[in-house]
Amino acid sequence: RMALALNQQKEVASSCLEYLLLALVQQYKKLGDENGWDEIKLHTKLQEIGEHLGIRILEKLVKDHARFNRELDIIKFLCKDFWN
Repeated sequence: RMALALNQQKEVASSCLEYLLLALVQQYKKLGDENGWDEIKLHTKLQEIGEHLGIRILEKLVKDHARFNRELDIIKFLCKDFWN
């Protein structure tokens, strides 16, 4: 089972994260129905949450990582450490 490492001591199974995100989307759809949001507003809100969450996860992952000197190092990190 794949796991998303937040740091060396803590890991979250990707299936748990997927379930949490699914529940979040369902809750926001319900909230949107209650408040009369159109699909564009709902999409915008979910996109903002996703961007914020992605930034926080990356910040935790790179906290103890050596500074990136080149753009290629950033791409390598994303491909090897973040997405796997």
